[in-house]
Amino acid sequence: MSIVTSPNGNMSCKTRIHAYGFVRLFFAKLRLARNFSVERDSLTDKIYKIYQSGSFNKLLSSIGFKVFSDSISSQEIEDAVAGLQAVGIIGKSNPTYEHILLYYMTEQVAENIVSQYSNEVAINMDSFVAEFLKL
Repeated sequence: MSIVTSPNGNMSCKTRIHAYGFVRLFFAKLRLARNFSVERDSLTDKIYKIYQSGSFNKLLSSIGFKVFSDSISSQEIEDAVAGLQAVGIIGKSNPTYEHILLYYMTEQVAENIVSQYSNEVAINMDSFVAEFLKL
């Protein structure tokens, strides 16, 4: 196992983006792009693949990854998903929890989340979401 941490980025946004903020903004942008679910098993893997490109270091500056021989995990992503589920912004499909559901997040809530960040951060997240959806 190896541990990979993101380099510190200097973020110019209304609220400093941290792991919870990243995941929250990411899901808001997915929701606004009319994507209503995310496969739980591939979420961290896909984010890590994008992280490896080095193009989104500012967005991913507070997320660390643990790389195992057959999987990748991130405690920061797991905690953020659990937190968002606890407050009712997202859900998980039963009984196996294989999908994260964004149906619970209204478009108005998603737009409110996006408005909390600078245009630069929002545009960077748009690009990140576009890369994520290609995988």
